[in-house]
Amino acid sequence: MDTVPMTEKGRKKVEQELKTWEDKRPKVAQDVAEAREMGDLRENAQYHAAREELSMIDAKVRDLKDKLARAEMIAEKDIERDVVMLGAKVTVQDLKDKSKETFHLVGEGEQDYAQNKILVTSPFGQGLVGHKVGETVEIAVPRGTLRYKILAIDYDL
Repeated sequence: MDTVPMTEKGRKKVEQELKTWEDKRPKVAQDVAEAREMGDLRENAQYHAAREELSMIDAKVRDLKDKLARAEMIAEKDIERDVVMLGAKVTVQDLKDKSKETFHLVGEGEQDYAQNKILVTSPFGQGLVGHKVGETVEIAVPRGTLRYKILAIDYDL
């Protein structure tokens, strides 16, 4: 069973999301019970919609509990600041088009792709982990291989 790297901030976000889903469940379970009482379940769209929503909530709750159970907490003191690890803001230069971009490697619950906060466990994140400033990395993606030079590593924990 793989661990899920997580910071304290990420753990709190996952716990809050779990609480939100668990708080929704009783209401949806009640909706299922009420729809069941309406009669013929084969043609009861309200019942089927409520059951589907309940199944989705249960799956989300199981997933979040699993992530918390497998969480590997990463403490600030354990981070090597000259190597790309969880929590790093990594500035890279694409060796093909010379464009520069900064990615923030985060743990579960903190990802926000619109803000370039990518999971450290993602293929892209894993391609950067363990490297230092000045190194060239090659990251396999479905459309080919991306090549980047690491320009800077910053930790603002």
